[in-house]
Amino acid sequence: MFFKALRNHGGFTDPSIWKKREWLEEKPFVLGTFVQSSDPMVIEILASAGFDFVIIDFEHGPLGIDSARLSIMACNASGIVPVVRIKENAAPLVTEVLDFGAIGVQIPQICVPGDAKRAVFYSKYHPMGGRGINPYVRASGYSPELFRTYMTWANENHLVIMHVEGLEGVKNIDAILDTPGLDIVFLGPYDLSQSAGVPGEVEHPTVIQKMKEVIAKAHERNMVVGTFADNEAAAKKWIDLGVRYIVVGYDTRMLFQGANKVVSSLRH
Repeated sequence: MFFKALRNHGGFTDPSIWKKREWLEEKPFVLGTFVQSSDPMVIEILASAGFDFVIIDFEHGPLGIDSARLSIMACNASGIVPVVRIKENAAPLVTEVLDFGAIGVQIPQICVPGDAKRAVFYSKYHPMGGRGINPYVRASGYSPELFRTYMTWANENHLVIMHVEGLEGVKNIDAILDTPGLDIVFLGPYDLSQSAGVPGEVEHPTVIQKMKEVIAKAHERNMVVGTFADNEAAAKKWIDLGVRYIVVGYDTRMLFQGANKVVSSLRH
């Protein structure tokens, strides 16, 4: 836990404290999955399997802050990075997950530059933004003495991840990518397919082309790109195209696939 290391070692400069730049640069890509389960054991299992991060899913899952807090604590104990995908681009939602200890916030449906600017403003403290201040939150160790140092660390290290998942976002991608404070642009292939008029057809040439356009523009700016992949083959394809924040499937999907494989092998 961050504040335990702070008290033991005396500051956010200690190497045991998580650093965004080191995490994003130490591997060719980082690998995660979405989590819909509220059971912290799922987090421990995914960490033991070798995932780099999990995305606790508020948007399409049944989770809220009461269940997510246990998942975030399990992430801290297991050494896996906790990211939360919130339901919408709203200040209270961003504040509560970061205050409780999420390292990244994943924000859906970024369509215009104003959406991107608001997302950063909600996620960062002054002078980068206007995130609400409370020095007694879990993320800073419930300690006003540590809070000023925590604010500096948070501005430098919290991940702001923005979903571009519609044709409007693709059209405005240059201005979105130029938003100061954006760390990762995340391509949502399923919503993009719907926006392109081919819902669910994530391998459709139009969808692939639009995603490649965003990847190229992001790489021009040395911006990290992320996306979702249904399976390992799809993930490898995007990794080969320079996508470095890879999300493969869901915890629920992995459970279903494993269970279905056992049942099918014995009954057929």
